[in-house]
Amino acid sequence: MKEYNDKSFAELKKQYEVVRKLQHSAFGEVTVMRRHDGHLIFSYTRIMKDKKQLQTFVLQLKQRNQELTHENIVQVDGYHTVSQEGMCGSSFSITVLVGYYDTTLESEVRERQSDSNPYQANELVYLLNRVSLVFVILERHQIFHGNINPGQLFLDQEGFVHIYDNAMLSPLQPLPYAAQHKQHALISPEMLLAL
Repeated sequence: MKEYNDKSFAELKKQYEVVRKLQHSAFGEVTVMRRHDGHLIFSYTRIMKDKKQLQTFVLQLKQRNQELTHENIVQVDGYHTVSQEGMCGSSFSITVLVGYYDTTLESEVRERQSDSNPYQANELVYLLNRVSLVFVILERHQIFHGNINPGQLFLDQEGFVHIYDNAMLSPLQPLPYAAQHKQHALISPEMLLAL
């Protein structure tokens, strides 16, 4: 995970073109960007109330990114912080850059249904194997995701299943974005009891 200063962040942004802005169910408003070689990332920005909260966020982001490295867990590519302190007040924010996958399990199933192209038995076995591997990884690392559903499982071109670790990407945000903003969301019994 790379820390970008103002200059390197400006250079990085020149390498990417904005594809679209969208509401992500876990991270709120995000900007999806594509590099010339096709690599996709998304960015989201969080405003912090003070410098201590910003430092805590960065520390937790770094720790979680180091602790949890696996090809099925989407990693943070980097971040850029802005701290402005002046006579009229202070402003602190962080922009987090994360790998992006366009296809969710939910969108893949819907596309196949609309094309009347049902899964073959061997495809289902492969897909279920890949999805269960993600669950094993989350369990092994004792990760409480809080919002696992077909829309939160992402597929790459090779058919690997990826998931975002909500706690790593937004450690100061205890509930998934959808739950905070009263959008439709699935909730586990453990999370329901914690509310």
